[in-house]
Amino acid sequence: MKHTIVFSVLLALCLRLPMLAADEAAVEFLLSADVQTVSEGGNIQFSVFINEDVTIDEGLIKLVVPEDIFIEPITEKAIEPGSDEAHDSQLPVAVFNFTLSDSILGQEEQKEFEVFIHADTYIQIDGVDYFAPDDIYETFTVIPATINGEIITYCNLSNSDNISAALKGGQNEFNMSVELSENGKLIFSGRKPLIEPDLDYKIIITGAGFTSAQTEFDETAQMKVNGFYPGDVNDDGKIDIFDFNLLCSYISYNQYDAVADFNRDNKVDGKDIECFIAGYNAKKASN
Repeated sequence: MKHTIVFSVLLALCLRLPMLAADEAAVEFLLSADVQTVSEGGNIQFSVFINEDVTIDEGLIKLVVPEDIFIEPITEKAIEPGSDEAHDSQLPVAVFNFTLSDSILGQEEQKEFEVFIHADTYIQIDGVDYFAPDDIYETFTVIPATINGEIITYCNLSNSDNISAALKGGQNEFNMSVELSENGKLIFSGRKPLIEPDLDYKIIITGAGFTSAQTEFDETAQMKVNGFYPGDVNDDGKIDIFDFNLLCSYISYNQYDAVADFNRDNKVDGKDIECFIAGYNAKKASN
């Protein structure tokens, strides 16, 4: 009889232990990011989930984040004792919102980072603590923040030769690239530098044969630069009869100069007269 009782107790324990192990294994933690790629200065959100429909007594959710890439990151959120928060697999246990620092990549084009769930992370269910393993992480890629926009030219260009763009603020000046897109639009782009908050910045566009143009810098919008008019052959900021006479002179004597090649096709001909007229009319309409 004594052996029978001992055997029964051992059998009950054997049957019970797998159930406990299964319960503990059933609570799994998951870390998810709302985006996989984010620009410098942008925002990214991380959510911590569990795979069970449970009521949580209390808990502590912590993340391990890379150093010096987020602005004032809050990486810890507590579930207060007695809160009895109900969760399912679609409802995050905790959500973390981070803002990336500006210009954190140096000269690198892009870089991949990792965020981990801290090993101190736990939730309590029915008085039992379930801890997260230390190998749960999410990767994301940071790409350089860029400045870009469109330049309105009032005539069709063959290329972007002899056209320049720069971001200017106070004594600071940052050059940008200018190119003709596949659909024929003249666009400028460049890596966004560190912006001093107390300065007003402008995008300045210059080019041979065009009046210079500028627009206020707006990092939240797709910028368009107007006022870049073809026709200013003598570079005096105006488009008038003197410019027209010079243009006609180049055509008459079959001479080439970039200041009269408004459409950038390496010729000075009737098409440049069409560009001149378009620039003259656009500038006149803007006055």
